[in-house]
Amino acid sequence: MLTRTIPTVHRVGALLSLAALALAVGCAPTEESTIGSALLMAAHEDPPYVLVGFSFGGLVTQLYASSHSAEIAGMVLVDSNHPDEVEKFATELTAAQIEEDHEFVNSNEEGVDVFASFKEVQGAPPLPDLPLVVVTAGISEGWPPGWDAKVFDRLRAEQQADLARLVPGGT
Repeated sequence: MLTRTIPTVHRVGALLSLAALALAVGCAPTEESTIGSALLMAAHEDPPYVLVGFSFGGLVTQLYASSHSAEIAGMVLVDSNHPDEVEKFATELTAAQIEEDHEFVNSNEEGVDVFASFKEVQGAPPLPDLPLVVVTAGISEGWPPGWDAKVFDRLRAEQQADLARLVPGGT
């Protein structure tokens, strides 16, 4: 029975600082699954865990669950990035838009290699058969200038539905 919620640390308006969190618990910020392990150990909580990941944190959640399936009781992905998002979005962008997006994403103050993280999740084992709920707004708060909002809202909705299908019975 799950009886305790572990609060998370976050900064409004910025990516989750995996590197800062990892350093705070004495873990080298090199691999998301290692960081997740260190954070959970630092919380002095034993499995099973219900993981909740928002946006990029959804990728971290997927990676942790696929690498530590015996420890996970369930997952909630909230407007999570999809592991294939970069490639799928690129089919709808010009080369200049892709370059601009990569520059923006790579400029995150945490120094996280977001694109390497997508590849890491793509190469991870499949998610275990566990309860999975995907929560999404359905319509974005906005896309970069020049991106067709209708196209990217549709792509995002398709990818959120695909995330729910990663495990039998996902919703």
